[in-house]
Amino acid sequence: MDLLQIMKRCGAYWEYKPGGPHVALFVSGFHSTKLYNFSILEQDPIAMDRIGSLLAEKARKQIKEITDFSKVIIIATDTKSRIFGSKFAEKLGSRFAFCFKQGNKQGELLRISSFDPKDDEIIVIFDRIFTYGGSALGAFKVIKKKNSKARFVLRDNKIIVFSLIFRHVIGSSSLNINQQFEVIPLLDDDAYVWSPEECPLCMKGSTFLDLNNPTGKREFQNCIK
Repeated sequence: MDLLQIMKRCGAYWEYKPGGPHVALFVSGFHSTKLYNFSILEQDPIAMDRIGSLLAEKARKQIKEITDFSKVIIIATDTKSRIFGSKFAEKLGSRFAFCFKQGNKQGELLRISSFDPKDDEIIVIFDRIFTYGGSALGAFKVIKKKNSKARFVLRDNKIIVFSLIFRHVIGSSSLNINQQFEVIPLLDDDAYVWSPEECPLCMKGSTFLDLNNPTGKREFQNCIK
């Protein structure tokens, strides 16, 4: 069972259908045709175990130069990626750390937990959902700030980032994907994304599907039935 099948089985994947009543609302304020409810997956031990195994299997196949993954540190880009990243590390037999923000909203500082790489260890970045690479870049910078000699798994001189989903954005050209990363996802997924003023679904009368409020969560459950 692949990631998409797992998400659909758990009711964690929603896709807008033409004529449907809703458009997804991201925390960033952007609108989209697709929404992933990772919190549903996090509450399902069987799903989490399988996803962790899928990530580990992919890592072993993709990083053939590493035979001893106890010499690897999986570092999640943020607290939202922490639970999946720790399961990934557990299944791979690697150590784990994660990045987090500390400070007030005006001046949040990115920090990293329990980071003390040994000379023979190498780093793999994990990002729950990779869109443009902003979270991965933030993690890379804070890792290098903590240890300028930190080593990363590379492919063609690009830093490898493992991810659950590599979301290919269609309909918004304001940002470009960071080219210093090589993304290895469990799922490549195309999604239309618009700024609020450009959203054609809203112009046609579609309402928001927002998982940040109870009403939106209930509507999400109704949509995926």
